[in-house]
Amino acid sequence: MGNLLIYDVQRYIKQYGLSSFIETGTLYGESVEYARKFLFNKIISIEIEEDLAKQAQSKFSHDRRVSIITGDSSEKIKDALEEADSPCLFWLDAHFPGGDRNDEKRRGYLDELSIETRVPLLREIEEITKYKHFKQSVLLIDDARLFESENPNLDNHLKNIGQEKITRDMLCPYISQSIFDKLKKTHDIERIDAYGEGNYVVTPKIENE
Repeated sequence: MGNLLIYDVQRYIKQYGLSSFIETGTLYGESVEYARKFLFNKIISIEIEEDLAKQAQSKFSHDRRVSIITGDSSEKIKDALEEADSPCLFWLDAHFPGGDRNDEKRRGYLDELSIETRVPLLREIEEITKYKHFKQSVLLIDDARLFESENPNLDNHLKNIGQEKITRDMLCPYISQSIFDKLKKTHDIERIDAYGEGNYVVTPKIENE
């Protein structure tokens, strides 16, 4: 579970003319709540856990800007893009369905057998790059340590929670270069620390602005 609050969202909105917000991985709706503080025309979030999606739909039903989509973000991102239809701020944080729950329905990191569903980032990005406003959009990608084979932070985390038998490759076989290759022609990519997990900040190249 990442933290959108560490970012200067207003600066991105102003600098890049963003008017929509798309999130993958709603969980309890903290990021949607934060996005509501800004003048987005559309705030769209995708949640694979049906009960959590229903909770969020109820929680934000009073705000007509907010749309909560139920389903696998690697598939439902297409629906979100159709709703947005403008330059977006993307917050991509959908890995490990149910893994950040704080109740009896919490799931293990490997409980989801499909890697595309467990870590849907590459499929999400593939669809986003087809979006007509992609070149003007900003992407914030959570948990860079998943994609960095030399990063000890993830191994240390797994040891701390008693899951040292799980390796990074078991969780996610993708590497950061797979992400960069899909984005580097149109966007600049910066890595920030983000509480040790690491995040990628993907902003339009100057010629796209």
